[in-house]
Amino acid sequence: MLKAVISRSGQAKIMKQLYRRGNLFLANGRPELAVKHYQKYLAFYHQGWEAEPVVVADIYHNLGMIAEERQAIDEAIAYYEQALKYDAYHGMTWIFLAKLYLNRYEEQHRQSDRMMGVKALEEAERCKTGFPAVNFLKKRYAIA
Repeated sequence: MLKAVISRSGQAKIMKQLYRRGNLFLANGRPELAVKHYQKYLAFYHQGWEAEPVVVADIYHNLGMIAEERQAIDEAIAYYEQALKYDAYHGMTWIFLAKLYLNRYEEQHRQSDRMMGVKALEEAERCKTGFPAVNFLKKRYAIA
């Protein structure tokens, strides 16, 4: 069986197209197609194709949002945590993660969720994003 060899520039084009199309599908309310494009991008990345860590983080963040929309909270948390491995300064991911942990704390009263939510908010502040969501969540969950 012959195996096609794709140049680095060809790989970069394919990766860029997958990322852009995934984002377009997500923006246009087609999350199932966005997931397919993001997963294909990640498969190529994990096979050794080059990618910018911030883009990989963004893809994992977007997969987390899609999982959250489906109410797959544990899956969403895993995706957000994966995003942060590639970009620890992805402030919006810290905020989304904090929201999930704090919501789960409110529902299930597990102290570990509150602690993780507080830590995520602290990390969001460290990123100096200036997002008002940080203060909103701190106020809502009575976090000093």
